[in-house]
Amino acid sequence: LSPGGRDADLGNLDPMNRPRANCESCPCPGFVPLRWSLNSADKLCCRRCGCRYTEHTLVEVDAILQAREERACVSLRRSSVTPLPPDALEWDARECTLWFCTDGAFHPRKAFGA
Repeated sequence: LSPGGRDADLGNLDPMNRPRANCESCPCPGFVPLRWSLNSADKLCCRRCGCRYTEHTLVEVDAILQAREERACVSLRRSSVTPLPPDALEWDARECTLWFCTDGAFHPRKAFGA
Protein backbone atom coordinates (compact mmCIF):
# COMPACT_ATOMS: atom_id res chain seq x y z
CA LEU A 1 0.00 0.00 0.00
CA SER A 2 2.94 2.34 0.14
CA PRO A 3 2.85 5.18 -2.41
CA GLY A 4 5.96 3.74 -4.03
CA GLY A 5 4.14 0.52 -4.91
CA ARG A 6 1.16 2.24 -6.53
CA ASP A 7 0.57 2.80 -10.22
CA ALA A 8 1.33 6.53 -10.41
CA ASP A 9 -0.58 7.02 -13.64
CA LEU A 10 -3.84 5.94 -11.97
CA GLY A 11 -3.82 8.71 -9.36
CA ASN A 12 -7.14 8.58 -7.55
CA LEU A 13 -9.20 7.98 -10.71
CA ASP A 14 -12.04 5.47 -10.82
CA PRO A 15 -12.75 3.22 -13.85
CA MET A 16 -14.83 6.04 -15.37
CA ASN A 17 -11.74 8.33 -15.15
CA ARG A 18 -13.30 10.51 -12.44
CA PRO A 19 -11.42 11.47 -9.27
CA ARG A 20 -12.59 9.90 -5.99
CA ALA A 21 -11.88 10.94 -2.42
CA ASN A 22 -12.70 9.46 1.02
CA CYS A 23 -14.85 6.37 1.53
CA GLU A 24 -18.42 6.77 2.77
CA SER A 25 -18.56 3.21 4.17
CA CYS A 26 -15.39 3.12 6.24
CA PRO A 27 -12.69 5.48 7.58
CA CYS A 28 -10.57 5.20 4.39
CA PRO A 29 -9.09 8.67 3.74
CA GLY A 30 -8.87 8.38 -0.06
CA PHE A 31 -9.43 6.12 -3.06
CA VAL A 32 -6.42 4.12 -4.28
CA PRO A 33 -7.27 2.28 -7.51
CA LEU A 34 -6.03 -1.07 -8.72
CA ARG A 35 -5.05 -1.62 -12.34
CA TRP A 36 -8.07 -3.23 -13.95
CA SER A 37 -9.41 -4.47 -17.30
CA LEU A 38 -12.83 -5.41 -18.62
CA ASN A 39 -12.28 -8.95 -17.34
CA SER A 40 -11.36 -7.95 -13.80
CA ALA A 41 -14.53 -6.63 -12.18
CA ASP A 42 -13.16 -7.66 -8.78
CA LYS A 43 -10.49 -4.96 -9.14
CA LEU A 44 -12.99 -2.08 -9.23
CA CYS A 45 -12.37 -1.68 -5.52
CA CYS A 46 -10.12 0.57 -3.50
CA ARG A 47 -6.69 -0.90 -2.91
CA ARG A 48 -6.57 0.70 0.53
CA CYS A 49 -9.93 -0.40 2.03
CA GLY A 50 -11.46 -2.93 -0.39
CA CYS A 51 -14.72 -1.01 -0.83
CA ARG A 52 -16.10 -0.48 -4.34
CA TYR A 53 -15.17 2.75 -6.08
CA THR A 54 -18.81 3.89 -5.92
CA GLU A 55 -18.53 3.98 -2.11
CA HIS A 56 -15.91 6.72 -2.40
CA THR A 57 -16.96 10.35 -2.68
CA LEU A 58 -16.91 11.66 -6.23
CA VAL A 59 -14.84 14.82 -6.54
CA GLU A 60 -16.88 17.44 -8.38
CA VAL A 61 -14.14 18.76 -10.66
CA ASP A 62 -16.38 21.24 -12.48
CA ALA A 63 -17.63 22.81 -9.25
CA ILE A 64 -14.09 23.16 -7.88
CA LEU A 65 -12.78 24.77 -11.07
CA GLN A 66 -15.81 27.08 -11.27
CA ALA A 67 -15.16 28.27 -7.71
CA ARG A 68 -11.52 29.01 -8.58
CA GLU A 69 -12.64 30.98 -11.64
CA GLU A 70 -15.10 33.01 -9.57
CA ARG A 71 -12.41 33.82 -6.99
CA ALA A 72 -10.06 34.87 -9.80
CA CYS A 73 -12.69 37.23 -11.25
CA VAL A 74 -12.91 38.95 -7.88
CA SER A 75 -9.18 39.11 -7.18
CA LEU A 76 -8.25 40.20 -10.73
CA ARG A 77 -11.22 42.59 -10.93
CA ARG A 78 -12.49 41.06 -14.16
CA SER A 79 -16.01 40.21 -15.23
CA SER A 80 -14.82 36.85 -16.62
CA VAL A 81 -11.69 34.75 -17.00
CA THR A 82 -10.65 31.99 -19.39
CA PRO A 83 -12.08 28.71 -18.03
CA LEU A 84 -9.55 26.36 -16.46
CA PRO A 85 -8.86 23.03 -18.18
CA PRO A 86 -9.80 19.83 -16.28
CA ASP A 87 -6.17 19.08 -15.38
CA ALA A 88 -6.10 22.37 -13.40
CA LEU A 89 -7.59 20.46 -10.48
CA GLU A 90 -3.99 19.54 -9.61
CA TRP A 91 -2.67 23.12 -9.94
CA ASP A 92 -1.79 25.45 -7.09
CA ALA A 93 -2.98 29.06 -6.88
CA ARG A 94 0.14 30.40 -8.61
CA GLU A 95 -0.39 28.14 -11.63
CA CYS A 96 -4.06 29.13 -11.87
CA THR A 97 -3.08 32.81 -11.75
CA LEU A 98 -0.61 32.31 -14.61
CA TRP A 99 -3.42 30.74 -16.65
CA PHE A 100 -5.85 33.56 -15.88
CA CYS A 101 -3.35 36.41 -16.44
CA THR A 102 -2.40 35.05 -19.88
CA ASP A 103 -5.99 34.27 -20.86
CA GLY A 104 -5.09 30.61 -21.14
CA ALA A 105 -2.13 31.15 -23.47
CA PHE A 106 0.35 29.83 -20.89
CA HIS A 107 -0.19 26.30 -19.61
CA PRO A 108 1.93 26.10 -16.43
CA ARG A 109 2.54 22.35 -16.66
CA LYS A 110 3.66 22.15 -20.29
CA ALA A 111 7.32 22.73 -21.06
CA PHE A 112 8.31 24.84 -24.03
CA GLY A 113 11.23 23.91 -26.24
CA ALA A 114 11.50 20.39 -24.84
